[in-house]
Amino acid sequence: MEIFFFQTTITKFNSCLSSPGNLVDWWESATKASYLKKAQCIIHQYENYTIPHLGLRLNGINTQGENIADNGGIKEAYRAYGEERRESSTSRRDIFYLFT
Repeated sequence: MEIFFFQTTITKFNSCLSSPGNLVDWWESATKASYLKKAQCIIHQYENYTIPHLGLRLNGINTQGENIADNGGIKEAYRAYGEERRESSTSRRDIFYLFT
């Protein structure tokens, strides 16, 4: 069941409708393979998050879209922070307040 859900989710990400309304795969095969590999890594990472005292474990497949988006946002914020540090003489403390 989980594999089917994962494949269905991926189909939504890597397909689009053509002008007559046909479903077409618009990704290059190398791009698709790279995406699937990275997505599986994120799924695996988040499946390992648990709340021991509640006995709960995160379902990385169900949350993969949000997890990928959150990781992308953090990555971009970190890049912006790095650029700001290189381009200005602002202190680290001041930069913290700029980005919060």
